[in-house]
Amino acid sequence: RIRHTRSSKSNLENVRDIMDNINAQFEATAEQYRFLASKDFNQNDVRKYVKVLLGIDKTPDEDIKTRTKNIMDEILTLVEGPKQAAVGVRGTWWAAYNGFNEYLNYSKGRSVSNRLDSLWFGQNGVDNLKALNTAVEFANAV
Repeated sequence: RIRHTRSSKSNLENVRDIMDNINAQFEATAEQYRFLASKDFNQNDVRKYVKVLLGIDKTPDEDIKTRTKNIMDEILTLVEGPKQAAVGVRGTWWAAYNGFNEYLNYSKGRSVSNRLDSLWFGQNGVDNLKALNTAVEFANAV
């Protein structure tokens, strides 16, 4: 809400600048999404991607704890799951990112409100950004 005072014009300009910045950020992110959808992955790379996101990329498979293996398997299943079945999505880095994002949104955490809070303000939000940036890095290597 902007009050009609002497500073109204300046306030409106500030709001416009903020909205322009938000729009530019959205467009940049959308461009990253399109890029991910244009790059296919192979199974070894997507497995490595998930291991990086879980912080176990340097851990030999035989030393990974059972719980972590189960999480990794869940994410890999989501990457290949029905929500990633659309033409132009399946097998792309966009599907890999979305599979991890689906895990953060629907599996990680104890409750729905806990997951939402963590996605907006906590570790899951940090992990989601890391997942996007890491997917872009892997896709650039293709």
